[in-house]
Amino acid sequence: MIVVHVAEGRALVWSAEGARRLREEHRLCGSPVGSLARQPRQNGRLGLPLLLLPEEARLLAEGGLGLLVRAPREGEEEEEEEEEEEDDEEGSEGRRDRYRAQLERSHSEQRQLALREKRTLLQAISDRIREGREAKRRRLRENRGEGDPDPPEEAGGALSDLNELESSFSFPLENTVVQIHTGCARDRPLRPLDWQVPSPDWPYPSDTSHTLRYRVFRDLHSRGHYLTTGGKFSGDFLVYP
Repeated sequence: MIVVHVAEGRALVWSAEGARRLREEHRLCGSPVGSLARQPRQNGRLGLPLLLLPEEARLLAEGGLGLLVRAPREGEEEEEEEEEEEDDEEGSEGRRDRYRAQLERSHSEQRQLALREKRTLLQAISDRIREGREAKRRRLRENRGEGDPDPPEEAGGALSDLNELESSFSFPLENTVVQIHTGCARDRPLRPLDWQVPSPDWPYPSDTSHTLRYRVFRDLHSRGHYLTTGGKFSGDFLVYP
């Protein structure tokens, strides 16, 4: 079931999987309204969340294809956090310890990946390193004075560097890439919204014009058409076969 988050009359789908299912399985298009992380200063191409028409959201709820949920009201979130802390055997200190352990594991894994990449790079340029060292020895030999000893051979060369790489390789903790969650890391209870009862988040049941638009939308959708908003052309819907 597709979860639709409703707030102040706007129905949003935040899940990429939900957005895909809307279009591929239910022929509901919606409109992407979120900025792209790599191109935030433009509005030519947008991403999640997907903004649904009220008629699209109602069609999902009426057909049992989606679940309309509301945001927590004032005081509800604080009460839930207090209950979680009471039920949590670990407590805040235990959660911090678990988070630190997770960071250490992530750092260790990223260090191994960086070490592997460094080893691959050294192997690829080992011939160039050897040639550079030989050229350096020739220059030292040519510039040494009388009685100066011959420049020493570098034991092992590039192969020695590869063998010593494990012990000498440095990957500071501050270089660790930290995952920033775009959703709640812990499951939160969903608060189902009664779409048949008017509320501040869903005022449409008492709106007769919405009821009329919904009947038109449902009829055209049942005939296999795709519908999007028609506001650009001063209409209610754009209909595509």
